[in-house]
Amino acid sequence: MNKIIEFIKRIFKKNSYLLDEGKEENKEKNINQKQAFIKDIKVDSNLSNILVLQKKLENGTIEETSLDDTQIAELKELYCNQIANIVNSINKYKLKLNIN
Repeated sequence: MNKIIEFIKRIFKKNSYLLDEGKEENKEKNINQKQAFIKDIKVDSNLSNILVLQKKLENGTIEETSLDDTQIAELKELYCNQIANIVNSINKYKLKLNIN
């Protein structure tokens, strides 16, 4: 009887080390994603000035007619980059959905 019980235990026994390996892979993946995100963050005083200018335009504290050519070009570049980032995020999300 004990032999049968031991045989059934071996059949239905789940190896816990497989679960631990998956957790470690997820932790490493999360750490790598955090490091990549930190690398993407760039401190640029010019960019912060442009973002302040954008906020002022949105709030209506300054008018578009008062902007000079360089400010308009910088805002255009900012908007193009923001749109490109959004499109890239959507494409990455679609790829992630297709993989799963």
